[in-house]
Amino acid sequence: MALRLFVFMSVGLVFLFSGMADAADNCDVARDVAERAASAYKKNKKRGIDLFLKAYRLCPDDGAFAYNAGMACYGDGDLARARKYLEMAVQKDGTRALWHNNLASVLLERGDNMKSALSHAQKAAGLDPDSPEILETLANAHAAVGDYPGGIAVMKKAAKRWPQNSRVAACYEKLLNDYLKKSPVSDTVDVDMDIPLGNIKRPYGVAVVIGNQRYEAEKKGLSDVKYAERDAMAVKEYLVRTMGYDPENIIYRTNVSFADMRNIFGTQENPEGMLHRYVRKGCSQVFIYYAGHGAPGPHGSANYLVPVDAAVDYIANNGYSLDAFYYILSKLPAKEVTVVLDACFSGYSAAGPLFKKISPGMLKSRQPVRKMAGGSVFCGADKDQVCAWYPAKRHSLFTYFFLKGLGGKADKNGDKAITTGEMKTYLEDEVPYWAGREANRKQNPLVTGDENAVLTRLK
Repeated sequence: MALRLFVFMSVGLVFLFSGMADAADNCDVARDVAERAASAYKKNKKRGIDLFLKAYRLCPDDGAFAYNAGMACYGDGDLARARKYLEMAVQKDGTRALWHNNLASVLLERGDNMKSALSHAQKAAGLDPDSPEILETLANAHAAVGDYPGGIAVMKKAAKRWPQNSRVAACYEKLLNDYLKKSPVSDTVDVDMDIPLGNIKRPYGVAVVIGNQRYEAEKKGLSDVKYAERDAMAVKEYLVRTMGYDPENIIYRTNVSFADMRNIFGTQENPEGMLHRYVRKGCSQVFIYYAGHGAPGPHGSANYLVPVDAAVDYIANNGYSLDAFYYILSKLPAKEVTVVLDACFSGYSAAGPLFKKISPGMLKSRQPVRKMAGGSVFCGADKDQVCAWYPAKRHSLFTYFFLKGLGGKADKNGDKAITTGEMKTYLEDEVPYWAGREANRKQNPLVTGDENAVLTRLK
């Protein structure tokens, strides 16, 4: 993704001269060298870059000299060295919004390590939330990791703050158009059309929606999970329109890393992650949806949700443990919890085996569902099965029928209330039949919990 660093927009290169109070003679000399470098750069970039690098080597502990070197390299088109020195700069001083922004921009332009680009863009926006240019970088970083809705939301808010800013308006339009081209919600797929309105409000309801699709970009040997982003997007729409959740109370993420999962849910040692802070004690109904890879641990010792940056052969080290997941949920002060896992834990996916160095006979999986007090768990397939895709509907087969059930197909008694028990019966009828018919495989969804719990009430 080509993205100009906004510091260049109208004034050309801007170099910083350290104000660091340092008695060391080398840093005093470095400042003099940097001033000459800025002057030389205007006439001869190569000469200017050489001088900026000399200034940096004279005073490597002052991040401003690394920043100058990185910016000079960027101006000369050397993105690799620009990244190197800008990373050094933010390591020395992580309080500069502009430095994080420009590093994010370089990463976006190089097209590598999009997760890091998003991280630096978020830091920049946190340090300077009043810069439309920094918010533009943040929006593009969201898009680069596949979170177009997140990027569009950033620019929509920016457009409201700066209605006369043509650059902000253009970025919003571009992201929206790219999103519609890249991941259209087709009006030919029934669950994406005329999403039914619910007759229920959950003002304190809290939801987490995760769609992990883009594993291949991390180059860790894992295949993409087709439709996971689309599934997550559709579930979010049903949460708002059919199940009564406030969109402000939905933590919506795509292509999350191991660190992201720890931040969202917490850890077994510290279970109070982002989700915990959203929950109102005794009032919140919590809904969690995950679409992505799941995996068994070594010798069937555990099951794991698989972050996009996981190395699956070392899943016990960089997977998110289901044991920890359920333990953390048990500690939430919520009124009730519903979990929907569109993932399989057999060591296989619809695209083939996850593990490249382990023979199939060595794979053992534990049951992925747990009984939770005051909670329900839905899982797309039994422990030794695979969750099938449904290409004709452009969704995972399990999520497609879960949404169909919410839309009214699960309402067997016609009272407009969709209960856990009704959804269980509907999924057990439809998913095995269509998995056999469409994918020639066995797939039996698992459901546990209070069968009288109401998922939604339809108008």
